[in-house]
Amino acid sequence: SSKEVLVGELMTIGRDTTIDHFDRAVRAVSDDPIERLDAAVDALVSIHTTYPMLMRVLTDDVHGLSPEVTAPALTMRLEMSLRLGQILVEGEQQGLLSYPNLVSTVAAVHGLLIRIPYWFPPGDDYGVAELTADYRELVASMLRVD
Repeated sequence: SSKEVLVGELMTIGRDTTIDHFDRAVRAVSDDPIERLDAAVDALVSIHTTYPMLMRVLTDDVHGLSPEVTAPALTMRLEMSLRLGQILVEGEQQGLLSYPNLVSTVAAVHGLLIRIPYWFPPGDDYGVAELTADYRELVASMLRVD
């Protein structure tokens, strides 16, 4: 009935798809925080490269629309932050990860990933597999993973 309703539906689809993709990837590996972090990065790179326009709707269209419409996107951001944060906390507790501040680190990791649809054009010389490997390395270096 309106653009706002359509965007709200897209945000709900994007939220559900992202969370499902993330959760399936993380559940598919062991409880090791490093493996879970790699799976999380892989899942988020995958979702942002598979559905770049949908991911941009989740990022861009939260401004200027009613709170009811933007709730799915904002809820998804919070849920993803909590899921990433849990992995980081477990890694730190086990002495595998180190970071200066949980909130800023989760924001930095999540920020890296949500920007993918804005710049990444897959090509023959640099594809999703290479991007995923690079993002794993970037996140690992941010968290001082050995």
